[in-house]
Amino acid sequence: MKFLPYDEFQLVVPLPPWEVSRKLVENVSESTFWNFFSFGDKKFQGDVQELKFKIHRCIYYRNSFLPILYGELEGTEGGTKITVKMKLHKFVLIFLLVWSILALLPSPSSTSAYFIFFAILMTYAGFWVEVSKSKSTFQSVFANELGKQGSA
Repeated sequence: MKFLPYDEFQLVVPLPPWEVSRKLVENVSESTFWNFFSFGDKKFQGDVQELKFKIHRCIYYRNSFLPILYGELEGTEGGTKITVKMKLHKFVLIFLLVWSILALLPSPSSTSAYFIFFAILMTYAGFWVEVSKSKSTFQSVFANELGKQGSA
């Protein structure tokens, strides 16, 4: 397992970039405060632009450690290469940093170590459980195209 809450993967889809972007738009609902729990039939929530996106998986529970998927589309000879980087939300990283610093300030005792250990444990449990779910959900968006590519 990796030390930092960060993962990256690539996917090559036999579609042009504009069509990959269109498929993403079909599966991503717009991120607004008002549609927090009303995703409809969308798999992701976020923002899709022409050659990049920033999305997260739609879940019906709260997980602050849910990976944010930052992606870039690059046209290749065989279709489109999608590079996806999964990271924690920046606010969560800042909160964890402040939590750890404040845990050390009063006194460097074993209690401080427990607070820091608890923060690391929460981060790993919350992030790495969701990474595989987010990756498989993302790949399911292109399952038909990847299936055709594998059988050809």
